[in-house]
Amino acid sequence: MRLRIDVWGIAFLGVVGWDFIHYTTDDIKIEPPSLAIDVPNYFSRRLAVRRGTSRKPMPYLSIALKLAEGLLERHILPVFIFDGPPESLKRQPNPELLRSARRLYKRYLDTRDPFDPHITTSLSDSPALSMYFMAFHLKDVLAASGVPTITAPSEAEMTAAALSRANRVGSVLSNDIDTLLFGSPQLTKGISISKGTMTYATLSQLKQELNLDLIQLRDLAILSECDFHDGLRNVGPRRGAIQLKRYEDLEGVLRANGVPHSEIDSFIVARNTFYEADRIDPFMFELTLRPPNASQLKRQLLPLETNKTVTKRIKGLTWAWKRFGRKQTTLEEIC
Repeated sequence: MRLRIDVWGIAFLGVVGWDFIHYTTDDIKIEPPSLAIDVPNYFSRRLAVRRGTSRKPMPYLSIALKLAEGLLERHILPVFIFDGPPESLKRQPNPELLRSARRLYKRYLDTRDPFDPHITTSLSDSPALSMYFMAFHLKDVLAASGVPTITAPSEAEMTAAALSRANRVGSVLSNDIDTLLFGSPQLTKGISISKGTMTYATLSQLKQELNLDLIQLRDLAILSECDFHDGLRNVGPRRGAIQLKRYEDLEGVLRANGVPHSEIDSFIVARNTFYEADRIDPFMFELTLRPPNASQLKRQLLPLETNKTVTKRIKGLTWAWKRFGRKQTTLEEIC
């Protein structure tokens, strides 16, 4: 399988060659008014863009808090979703790396020194380690800010899709097409709070574009190469779509292309990964906004920002929380 994650942790589209996805840019409108955020995907993209432009340590905190405050101001509940144990077909778990990140984060909590040379050197030497460290740090800061966070049973985009499919969130912020294949009705590739716009694609548009149902789209992902399988040689998404219409399903296409029975099993096992999203209970997760904890936020942010900046952030989050709460109460009274 071609490696589709660069050294800075940037995930590509999850599937290969699906450049026909139709994205629409329009005013922000998310119903129900809650947005699931695929943390590893979204933050790796944002950090890659910022790399080299600023020497500010741990910039992910500013990104997260600005996003949370901006969404709350628009009466949209942000739900930050973190990866759990990875799918084995995508990558093997690395418990030692996780333990190393936890040790580094504990050291940071003890020293509160964002310029600690041991920490900064370790993180710069291992992008994967820095992503785990970021996850530990973000979970603590977001919990203090009051917004809901979820550690997924597996891939973040899988749980996000389950929430979206159950209408617990209105969209998923990610550029991983797998999110649609896991069943999310909508995928938001980008959102600009300042401009009031979002760029999104929908599962219904994708079905219409290829004239395939969701089951066939999942088959197509396996045929044309994705995170879970290398795919069928010389079969891209366009050719794969034609063959699926002719032979109906993945097994039919594989048999028509002379794939030995002994090799078909690996395709089926990979396809089953997409169906794991259907078995996630979307109502097992609590999506509750709580008031910001000012003292915890100060403790987390003061090593990184001035007292004036931290105070401004806390006031902004508190104001957004109060407005969001009033809006929710009004809606409940109407209902």
